[in-house]
Formats: sequence, structure tokens, C-alpha cells
Amino acid sequence: MRKHYIYKITNLVNQKIYIGQSVAPKKRWNRHLSDARYNRGSLHLTNAIRKYGEDRFCFEIIDVLNDVEGADKVEQEMIKQHSSFDREHGYNKALGGTSSRIVSEETKQKIRAMRTGTKASEETKKRMSLSMMGKNAGHSNGMYGRRGPLAKLTLFKAQKIREEYRSNETSMLKLAKQYRVSKKTILNIIHNRIYIS
Repeated sequence: MRKHYIYKITNLVNQKIYIGQSVAPKKRWNRHLSDARYNRGSLHLTNAIRKYGEDRFCFEIIDVLNDVEGADKVEQEMIKQHSSFDREHGYNKALGGTSSRIVSEETKQKIRAMRTGTKASEETKKRMSLSMMGKNAGHSNGMYGRRGPLAKLTLFKAQKIREEYRSNETSMLKLAKQYRVSKKTILNIIHNRIYIS
């Protein structure tokens, strides 16, 4: 039976707390630290570790349970007990438990329905446009139409594929199997989208 650990991370500077659960708590703690080091994630905790430094945090296991349901309940109780969901007292962004992280299919449908047909605001469009400025796309990309270093095919093989397909000797599926690439790759070669000489 798998053990479920409830852990507490305490900021030694301001006494704010984060409560979490994991089946591999040491790995989870190292993941929190790694996320902070490499600027991944948007957790309040991760930002705090970056701000105060790793040595200003204490990690401890506060409970061990044999089932996920029990672990969920204890995690939720500990979050309430320590008020760690409140930004003044802690870093938790959810009330705890795995159920708080699972979105039902019904909820997904409601969100999808709300967003369907909506258009981005002019400000959002401007931000998206600015974020793409200077990015090399299409012909301005130095590798456009050229073979990358990890490509499976050579220009010679691509030309051979085009010739075989045009002579009606074989199908795209057979060519894909023969050259060990996807059918989509064969389609792109035939339509001169990739491997252009």
C-alpha cells in the first residue's frame, strides 16, 4: 500500500506556511526548490523561495496516511488549521486535497461554452502581436525549407519520395512505412512544404 505524506513548509522570516501532500515528499520539496531556481511555476511559495532564499524555509513531514482520501481530509484540515489559504498566513492557492485539482467534465463544458465565440480584446491582440515581434517565422527563419540536424530524411530521399508518389507506384501510407516517417511528413514533402531543394 502506498503511503501519502502531508508536509509543511515554513518561511522562517515571516512564519507563512504551505501545506501539501505527496507520495514522495523529498522529491516534492526538491521540485519546489527547482521551480524557484529556474523560475518555473507561479505558486506564491515558489515566488517566496526566490525572494527570501532556500535557506529561509523549513520542510517537515507532519503526517503519514495509507490512503488518498484520508490524506486529502488531513491536508484540508491542516490548511484550515494553519490558515495557509489566507495570503496573510500562507502560500496555499487551493483548499487542498486531490479533488480540488480535478475539474469535472461538466465544468470543462461550461468553461468551453462561455469562451466559444468570444473574441480577444484589442489590448490582448496588441499584446499577442508584440510578443511575436522579432520572432523568425516563414521565409525570415534561417532554417526555413532546410534540413535540420535531426532530420530523418535527406533532400535526395525527399526527391525520391516525390518521384515515387507522382509515378503512382505507391501510396502515402506505404511511403511513410518504407521511410519510417509519418504520413503527414510524406504529405508535406509531396506538397513541397518541407525538404525544398
